[in-house]
Amino acid sequence: MRLGITAGLVLITCMVMLTAPAQADDADIRTTRQAGDGSRVEYYLDGVYACFSPQDRPYQGSACDSLIAAIAAKEAAEKPCMEAEALELQTANANVLYFKAGRFERSRNFTTARKYYEALIERFPSDDFATRANDILFALARGERGVQWDAEVCQQQPHIEQAFATARAAAEAAAGAVAEAERLREQHAVQPAAPPPPAPKTTAPADPRTLPPGSVFRDCGDCPEMVVIPSGEFFMGSPKDEPKRANDEGPVHRVKFADRFAAGRYEVTFAEWDACVAQGGCGGYRPGDEGWGRGRRPVINVSWDAAQTYVQWLSRKTGQRYRLLSEAEWEYAARAGTTTPFSTGDTITTDQANFDGNGVDRGKTIEVGSFRPNRFGLYDMHGNVWEWVEDCGNSSYGGSLRNGRAWLSIDCPSRVLRGGSWLDDPNYVRLAVRYRYDVGNRNNYNGFRLARTVF
Repeated sequence: MRLGITAGLVLITCMVMLTAPAQADDADIRTTRQAGDGSRVEYYLDGVYACFSPQDRPYQGSACDSLIAAIAAKEAAEKPCMEAEALELQTANANVLYFKAGRFERSRNFTTARKYYEALIERFPSDDFATRANDILFALARGERGVQWDAEVCQQQPHIEQAFATARAAAEAAAGAVAEAERLREQHAVQPAAPPPPAPKTTAPADPRTLPPGSVFRDCGDCPEMVVIPSGEFFMGSPKDEPKRANDEGPVHRVKFADRFAAGRYEVTFAEWDACVAQGGCGGYRPGDEGWGRGRRPVINVSWDAAQTYVQWLSRKTGQRYRLLSEAEWEYAARAGTTTPFSTGDTITTDQANFDGNGVDRGKTIEVGSFRPNRFGLYDMHGNVWEWVEDCGNSSYGGSLRNGRAWLSIDCPSRVLRGGSWLDDPNYVRLAVRYRYDVGNRNNYNGFRLARTVF
């Protein structure tokens, strides 16, 4: 089933507001400045800041600078009005607060009305007006008055709106130029599909901690090949204007990886799984191959729980810390520096991945490594099989960690899969698409890819 959509009531208390972060790590948000049209600037604890458009698409360079200037201009224009309102909220008597709140409510300025009702309740809790105000707020919160929270009176003044609109237009123009340059850069970076290059020599004796990013290594003869993924950061999720985008793919947010890690060069194969079983691991479970063949085809019909038995066996065998990728690690490794819906650009074909599309439906898995790798040297990040990751089946990124670690909880009956499969149309092999299943579910389109800690 698709990840569900979490709906909530957003109470806009001001067109520009400050909010505190929910998490605390080196990539977390220190504060956010938001504009009423959905634009926002996030300031992080490590001193970096990032801008986002109303469509949740990251702004860069001059576009970001223009948005910051727009918000600053709006804040300056609003300041006298907001200061006068704040003074009245602190000094007016109960009668004035109540009747002013009612006036704002009748004129459908519900956000401002709410502020006056709350001030009345806080300052005069024993007053009869406070009791009435509390009842009204309760009715508003439950939607019994049939209203939607809107902007405040202070933000409806024409000169303020004009100042913001002018600066925002500059931001949009700059953002469009940046987006077009990025699209052209990625378009020209994509090469036509061709057989994969010869496998580089593996470096079993070398310590992966000393290897540069992109290096391939394996810890034993029948261990999966691993690729060193560089540290760095990216914007996770899809913007609101990406075609076929679902709500569970947002909000777009910055994720920073302070350390390198290793990811499986390929999806775990039947040959690698069968080696585990032959050596007394994986609970002795031998998954069926649907008659398609074993060997270098990705292992299928394995649940998240079953994948964990392989991870545990390989960790014991090698003395290294193997695991599944976190959801953030998976998307970072799959994007490999790209920002488009696919690592191949705005589109993808069946000459580049195994999925159901473009009039071609292979109807089954194929051997891993049959197409070109992405820029990090990873194969089949699009299609072939959905890949289990470590994270619980969370319905959005609203509370996700910003350091790339898996987002877990005590009660975690479902886990996330990424990447799409041979069974899916192009929409479901987009880089931002998320899926979830119960941890015991087995299907012929689900497999997994490994991660390994290298620092």
